[in-house]
Amino acid sequence: MKFSFTWLELLLVTSVAAIFLALAQILLLHSFPLLTNQDTTSTNQRQLDCFLLMLKTGSIQAGYALGDDAEPIQVSSDEVVLLADLNRDGDLNDT
Repeated sequence: MKFSFTWLELLLVTSVAAIFLALAQILLLHSFPLLTNQDTTSTNQRQLDCFLLMLKTGSIQAGYALGDDAEPIQVSSDEVVLLADLNRDGDLNDT
C-alpha cells in the first residue's frame, strides 16, 4: 500500500497553514508596540525614582530638615523649590 496525498489535500493544508501564520503575524505585530510602550514607561518610572532618591539624598546632605513641621521641599508640576534656613533662625524664608 502506498499512501500519497492529492494536490487538493496539499492545497487545502497549505492554505489553512498560511491563514494561521497570517493571523499569528497580525497578533504579534499588534502586541509588539504594547510591549515596547510598557518597557518605556517602566524605564521612565525607574529614572524618576532614581532622581527622587538623589534629590532626597542631596537635600539631607545639604541640611534640609525633612522631619520638621515646615515643608522645605515644595514640588509643583513646573518646578521643585528647596527652601533653606540659611541663618539658622528656625524659619525657611531665607531662600
